[in-house]
Amino acid sequence: LLEAVDGVYNIGTAEELNTLAFMLRNNVNNENFKVKLTNDIDYTAYKNGSMSAIGVTEKLPFRGEFDGQNHTVTVDLESYSTRFGFFGTIVGKVHNLKLAGKITATNRNQIGSFCGLLKGNDNQIYNCISAVEIVDAQSGDGTIGGIAAVTYDATTIKNCAFYGKINAPSRDGNGGIVGWANSGASTTIENCLVVADISWNGGVDFGRNNPSVINTFKTTASDETLANGEMTY
Repeated sequence: LLEAVDGVYNIGTAEELNTLAFMLRNNVNNENFKVKLTNDIDYTAYKNGSMSAIGVTEKLPFRGEFDGQNHTVTVDLESYSTRFGFFGTIVGKVHNLKLAGKITATNRNQIGSFCGLLKGNDNQIYNCISAVEIVDAQSGDGTIGGIAAVTYDATTIKNCAFYGKINAPSRDGNGGIVGWANSGASTTIENCLVVADISWNGGVDFGRNNPSVINTFKTTASDETLANGEMTY
C-alpha cells in the first residue's frame, strides 16, 4: 500500500494511482485522504471502472483533498456504476488537475468527466480542466455533465473549463458542466467555460435544475473572442 509522508500521499505513477483506488474501495472507516500528484500520469491501461475509478461509489467515495499540482491524468475508463467518472463520488476538494482521454458509458447513465457525484456542503472542484471525451451510445435520460454528472448540497465548481467532447447523440437531460444539480441554486458554477464538441439529443449549456451560474460562458474553439483575448479579459 501507499504510505503517507507527513500526512500526504504523493502519487507519481499509474500503479500508485490504482493503489489509491484500491485503498478507497476498502476505506470502510471513512478516513480522509490528502493526495498530491507529482507527475503527469497515463492511466489508460486501467480501464475497468470498478477497479480503477477513485472513490468508485457513494458509499465508498473519495474523501479529503486531491491536489493535481497542475498535472494531467489521461484515462480510458469504462463506467462501472451510475454516477461515474474519474472519481465516482467526491466528498471533499479536487483542484489544480487536468483530465484527458475518454470515458465510455456501458449500460449506465450519469457520467461526468471528473465525477459522477459531488456532494457535501463546501465541497468543491476548482482550478481544473477536462479534455475528456464522454461516449454514450444509449438513449433516454443521460444526465451527463462535462465536469460532474450530479451535485448534492452546497457544492461549488469554480474556475474550471470543459474542453472535451460529449458524444451521446441519443441522450437527453445533460449539461455542459453539471448534468443535474439536485439542490438547485445551492450548487454554484462560477468562472467556468465550456468550449466543447457536444453531440446530444437534449441538454443545457451549464447545469440542469437551476444551479447558481456566475460569470460562466459557453463558446466554440473557433470563437473570435478566444482568439483575440476578449473572453479571457
